[in-house]
Amino acid sequence: MKNAQSFYLKTIAWTLGLIVGGLSLALGWLPVVEASTERVLQTYMKSRMGKIDSAVKGYHQQKHIFPLSLNQLDTNGLRFNVDNNGNVIDIWHHPILYSVKGNNYRIISLGRDGKPGGNGVDCDLSNDDLNPNDDTITFSEFLLNPMAINTCMICFLAGSIAGYRSWLALRAIESSQKKSLKLMLRLFYVGVSTLFVAYPLLLLTAALQRH
Repeated sequence: MKNAQSFYLKTIAWTLGLIVGGLSLALGWLPVVEASTERVLQTYMKSRMGKIDSAVKGYHQQKHIFPLSLNQLDTNGLRFNVDNNGNVIDIWHHPILYSVKGNNYRIISLGRDGKPGGNGVDCDLSNDDLNPNDDTITFSEFLLNPMAINTCMICFLAGSIAGYRSWLALRAIESSQKKSLKLMLRLFYVGVSTLFVAYPLLLLTAALQRH
């Protein structure tokens, strides 16, 4: 009977530990990806694409024609990097695609991978849609992030600490109905306090990527 009760209490304690670890990961992985170098580069490229789009429109207003290539926009402080073939390139050193058809034009960056389509930082950016749905952060992007191991370690430690502290709390309080409320409050405090310690560490991990 005693062994069965001990197993039951341990199950409760480590279940809480798993919940805290899972919540830590759920709260922490997005900031880590958002602070990654690739995401910062993508944000910069979106801003860059917006400036190029404005420059094309300005060129058209002045000369009533669209530029034949982006190289003709080398004005008003807008400077481009070019590859060995003279193509204007994006932040990932891939050619920026520019085409004109009638009264319409398109400017496209194929993202980090330089291929059509893709998700996350690999998605295409165009002057028609600088914030496509495909640029949504994915969990696989997090797993490939260099800081993923550190983040998972913090979450694992948070869950382990919460589980161990819960086990100590369960052992200290007799399992009687009279003390059930006290037990629930103690477990709630353990979980919340551990999250309050883990979350700033996760944000710090994200911030370290910017330096």
